[in-house]
Amino acid sequence: MYRIGCYYRLSDEDRRQGESQSIQNQRKIVTNFIRVHPEFLDGTITEFCDDGITGTGSYRPGLDSLLSKIKSGNINCVIVKDASRLGRNYIDSGFLQERFFPEHNVRFVSVIDGYDSLSQPRDSLAFNNIINDLYSKDLSEKVKSVKYSKARNGEIAGGPACYGFRKDPQDKYSYLIDAPAARIVQKIFYLAEIGYNPREIAVILNKKNIPTPALYKKSRNVPVSIPSKSAENLQWTGGIVYRLLRNPRFTGDGVFGQHTRLLSGRAESTVPVPEKDWIVHYGYYPALVSKKVFLKVQENMNAKTGQIRGASYRKNPNNLFRHKIICGGCGCPAGTGHNKTGFFYRCPTKKEFRTLECPSSVVHSSTITRVIQNVLNAYINTCCNIKPGNVDKETRILGTLKCKKKDISGSKLKLYEEYRSGTISREDYLSQKEYLLNSETELIKQIYVLEGQLSSLKEEENNKRQRLTEMKNIKEIDQSVIDNFVEKVVLYPHKIKIVWKFQDIEQ
Repeated sequence: MYRIGCYYRLSDEDRRQGESQSIQNQRKIVTNFIRVHPEFLDGTITEFCDDGITGTGSYRPGLDSLLSKIKSGNINCVIVKDASRLGRNYIDSGFLQERFFPEHNVRFVSVIDGYDSLSQPRDSLAFNNIINDLYSKDLSEKVKSVKYSKARNGEIAGGPACYGFRKDPQDKYSYLIDAPAARIVQKIFYLAEIGYNPREIAVILNKKNIPTPALYKKSRNVPVSIPSKSAENLQWTGGIVYRLLRNPRFTGDGVFGQHTRLLSGRAESTVPVPEKDWIVHYGYYPALVSKKVFLKVQENMNAKTGQIRGASYRKNPNNLFRHKIICGGCGCPAGTGHNKTGFFYRCPTKKEFRTLECPSSVVHSSTITRVIQNVLNAYINTCCNIKPGNVDKETRILGTLKCKKKDISGSKLKLYEEYRSGTISREDYLSQKEYLLNSETELIKQIYVLEGQLSSLKEEENNKRQRLTEMKNIKEIDQSVIDNFVEKVVLYPHKIKIVWKFQDIEQ
């Protein structure tokens, strides 16, 4: 019986294309497909959805939940409207379709593409994955170009209005003051002006049960521009306050181009842009705080030590674990610091939420890299000593086929002797001979195909073994090693947990 996972995804760009890409339409197409295929009718169906989330980024809670269910054995069939729903990055999509699903014995069906992994080769969707990836990158560059052009002409139309403002329903390029949120912003700047640091302000806001910007927007059905995957949705943190205090929009200045993407379509590859390259339109917003107050707050924060510096350090190219370190207690991305020994990581909410099971001490980057280096070296050495099972299996099958071919040759000779001795008639002889010849021809074809596959497998295994041998005894953990092997690192009070990108690496 199939345990079916139906996955739907809709990005903001898909939403602009109309109803054909909507979650409702995807659900309709998938459910109709299930209804007309009897093998699915007795199965259980679980739906997973990512609404308003791009297919080029790594943050997709619906997909993460689906993959978790697959790992636990609760899902053995995945059905989507089309392959681009899984993602528009061909490397990530290819990994799921060609490795992850087969390794977990999951049947994958893409309805619109007419693809079913049960009856079609896994690589038949590879070309579509590349096209989807190129499409998303081309679209990203075009949208970026149009937005920059509009921004230079005074039309700064990003996503939803930032906290403290709301879009004018009559003009999407104009903004109005959102009074309840604006009062909170003004209160935050007042506290910062008289000397409170961001963490102290966060504690005050939490004690007063003031909703965070994300919760405030959700309560008013306003889309959150960057979905948070941490406790920052629920409680104020020093990081949230810090970002608000650094935002020049509250003085009325319309700012565009503060960040750019290293990779088209990849939100997590953003890096800061030098201030001299920003596009600024003065007086674009209604001002919530005066420029005098704003500059005073910037001076206070620049003068203080111990402020949250994670934003700048997370962008530092020497930070190997950018976007990969999270706190196991609250789920927040780890705060980052730097000293003479290098980078260190810590829970950014520990001082605000003392009841959470978060690590109280810092974890140095050198500690994490040492653990990764030891585990990877042990893993690679083990892999180099493992005899490839697929080659052995194919070799055994090939040997069996050759034995059958040899048996047929003996049967033909015996059949001829029986015919010459008159034991069987000419008609029986010709009939049995034809059957043996057909069987032999079929075996020869199978042997030819299998020998080709075996040759490819041996070459692949040799290449893999050579690569592993070259990687033996890794002496330095660089960015490529982290990107290729490490999914994320989770910090706990007395341990760290490394989540590897590959199923066969375990710690």
